[in-house]
Amino acid sequence: MGFLGRLFKKSKEVADDAIEFGKEIADNAGDIAEDITNKAKEVSEDLLEKSKVIVDEAKIIGKEIADNAEDLVSDISDKAKIVGGEILEKGKEVAEVAKEKGTEFAQKAKEVSEDVLESGKELVNDSVNLSKEAVQKAKDALNDKHEEEE
Repeated sequence: MGFLGRLFKKSKEVADDAIEFGKEIADNAGDIAEDITNKAKEVSEDLLEKSKVIVDEAKIIGKEIADNAEDLVSDISDKAKIVGGEILEKGKEVAEVAKEKGTEFAQKAKEVSEDVLESGKELVNDSVNLSKEAVQKAKDALNDKHEEEE
């Protein structure tokens, strides 16, 4: 196989590696997006259930307010604090999952970039070595030709 053939083969290998790394990133991106979507869906469903409970409790509380408004104002405030804390906690959970997945994605992208860079360095080194070999063969051929002519 000649110099250009080997150079082309090495270039194809690097390109194939880059494509494979790109596929891995795409695969991971889908998983990350799916994980975030699933977590958001789970939190939304949980919040919906809690909202239904709050609505039901609000109806009961509304009746009690009519009967004894002063005592119930304190109860409503306490329940609102609890629900607000739960909503904040769920939001933190979603943010943490998104942060973890984003960090994983960034790390994978970094690894792929480093691998592509390393492959590029290898390709350049191989190209330089192949070029040196080609120059040496050309010199040897010229020397052989000169020797034949003499």
